Amino acid sequence: MKRTVKILSSVFALGLVACSSGDKTTGVTEEDNAIADGGSCSSVVTESSSSALQSSSSMVPSSSSAIVVPADLWDGPAGMSKINTKSDESGYWYTWEDNVDGGTSRLILPVEVGNEYSLDLLDPVIDYCGGLCAEIVFGNTSSPYAGVGFRVADEGKTEDITDWGGICVTYSSNTNFIMNLSSEYDNEAYFRSMPHVVLPHSMGASAPVIDKFMDSSTVVTWCASWHDFFTYDWDNPSDTLWGDVAAKKARAISFVFKGKAGEQAIFNIKALSYYDENLPQLNSPNMEQYNGLEVPNTDSLTCLWKGVDIGWVIEHYEFYENDYHYGPGNGAGYWFSYDDNNASRVKYPVYLSDDYYGIDMTDPVIEYCGGFCGTMDLVRDGSIDQAYAGIGFLVAGFEQETCENNTCYQNTIAGDIEKWGGLCITYFSEKDAYLMLAVDGVEKSDFPSVHLPKSNNMTERCFAWKDFDNMDLNRLKKVYVIDFEIRSDADRESVEFNVAALGKYSTSGSCDLGFTSVPYIPKSSSSSVKVSSSSVVPTSSSNFDDKCGFSELDDMWYGPSGETFINTGVAQKDNRGGTWIAYAGDSANVLFPKGTVYMNGDFSSVIDYCQGVCALVEDNGYGGFAFNIVGEKDGALQKADITDWDGFCVTYYSDFDLHVAFNSSETNEYSKVTSLPQVTLPQTLGQVSASCMSWTQVKTKLGDQVDLSKVSSILFYVYSKSYSAARMNILGLGKYHDITNSPKLKCSEPQRDWQLDF
Repeated sequence: MKRTVKILSSVFALGLVACSSGDKTTGVTEEDNAIADGGSCSSVVTESSSSALQSSSSMVPSSSSAIVVPADLWDGPAGMSKINTKSDESGYWYTWEDNVDGGTSRLILPVEVGNEYSLDLLDPVIDYCGGLCAEIVFGNTSSPYAGVGFRVADEGKTEDITDWGGICVTYSSNTNFIMNLSSEYDNEAYFRSMPHVVLPHSMGASAPVIDKFMDSSTVVTWCASWHDFFTYDWDNPSDTLWGDVAAKKARAISFVFKGKAGEQAIFNIKALSYYDENLPQLNSPNMEQYNGLEVPNTDSLTCLWKGVDIGWVIEHYEFYENDYHYGPGNGAGYWFSYDDNNASRVKYPVYLSDDYYGIDMTDPVIEYCGGFCGTMDLVRDGSIDQAYAGIGFLVAGFEQETCENNTCYQNTIAGDIEKWGGLCITYFSEKDAYLMLAVDGVEKSDFPSVHLPKSNNMTERCFAWKDFDNMDLNRLKKVYVIDFEIRSDADRESVEFNVAALGKYSTSGSCDLGFTSVPYIPKSSSSSVKVSSSSVVPTSSSNFDDKCGFSELDDMWYGPSGETFINTGVAQKDNRGGTWIAYAGDSANVLFPKGTVYMNGDFSSVIDYCQGVCALVEDNGYGGFAFNIVGEKDGALQKADITDWDGFCVTYYSDFDLHVAFNSSETNEYSKVTSLPQVTLPQTLGQVSASCMSWTQVKTKLGDQVDLSKVSSILFYVYSKSYSAARMNILGLGKYHDITNSPKLKCSEPQRDWQLDF
């Protein structure tokens, strides 16, 4: 069944792992954590000598006790060590980091922990900070994280906390963070399954020292009812898990901080209280000042979306008229890409599944770029007057799906945006672009639009409605899509871009990116954008040294040579034979190194950078690369007899075991790759190694021998567990060689860091 539009996305949440010693007052044992593989018990770093946590005379805990906060659950300024849960053994703070997944993030506390009852208790930190404060240094992984939390129930049990109504949090933080509600109902092995809310930052990054937390001007309170917590099931909306259900059998509450490698975050959670509808609400579109304090996100009245914040949805609450509450279950606000239906297309720096129609699941791109970025490959070829491609989002979503003759349609809904006054956009583009309003009943050539000059730096520009061409105020009442589009009169032109924020019109700008790092800007040889050296593609002088002589094995394909075609002897390049393909299964993402662009089968920039094909597979699933032995004919993969190869050799690097699967069907059904006949090659422990398999080693899951006289494709994949990231790099392929008596070819070479700079 064909679907013209399919919405899929993922709601970010992280699991909990609490610390334990022999004393049960620490809260949770590792065997009974709220998510078994969601993190590890922190070996807490206490660096009082650190410049970021340096003691000063201004750090007087008693000064913070003057701050008046709602604190009927827990009062940090009063020195309370335990949250007021219903049990004596729950309610104690714990910390964790991502080291269980191979991460290197550090949660740095300002003083040593422990008291006369337990070495793990955080009482000294609470006394020192007038709350629970720390600095987090995010490690060198794809999605580093760390956090704190507490159990609301005894170990192995749950607690009904619906009578709380929700929770209010008083805190300081220089970054947004997640608050999760873990319960019996969520899937402990799947981190997106916990109901959660997002708490906004309360301060900028200009105050990186802990004593800033003693300043009441940075302290804010935000409240969320249990119904504000949710994790949405995109395949089965009726199965969405709401917080008011989870609260009936709750296990723990956690605060999760996530950043990019090398970044830092600081926070101080000062107090917790039962839900109070009279205090500022997280689900309110009109977040205003209260008690004379600054609102946490000062642009909340104007900014519709920032890629560096929640990331994946345009947040204009006016059109959330559906049963899914906070998230637009009818597709409103989700980025998608489009083109001229000729040969132009939008290419992304990370892998997106080819299985989505119309609206892509773009959150991996947004998370990677701090915005929606990529390359618009514009191809005119004389067949059209002007090539174009763009990105956009549905203003009000689409109507309920209707189906006819095995085809399903989702018609878009028009919305009224006149009261926005105009639009502000923060972007980078190598070429002039256009901000365009798609209006119901109007031809594209007559859509209201405004010209965006090319920008070599991330720039915010604001336009009132009067600045738009073809503007008629009546048209603003029936806008169904807002687009960012780039056009070209050349036969072929590639343009890199990044849209980082979008907001309602304001003469002073609508979206503040202040506390965040500059969003990722793609880099091409024609760009004058200044970027860090880590995102520049290495030159040919960085070629793989090959002291082991792996090229002698790799007679079918040798990555360091820059070749993109795999010579199987029968591969038909024009029919997608001998061409690399990337794929992902389950909930995994496949990410390519920064500075490279995967172009729908064109891996040339990836191969130049990696001296082969390389990727990082993350988030609880599997992914990797494949190639077709012959190619396609009439949509079906052609098969070939490869028995005369005698076997297969692979030169590779892999953090985890590398699986090589052999497909004999007419399609590459990536969802079934793990069930194919295969051979498992061992992880290489930081080295580039070669491994050769004879055909007798290729067996089914039941251990049976395999007929390799009709093989259509070969697939490589690695597994990535929850919160982990698996790196892989294939450098060469060849027909079977006996290397058992060849010391030269049994050696290995160190895998260089630049090849894995994701």
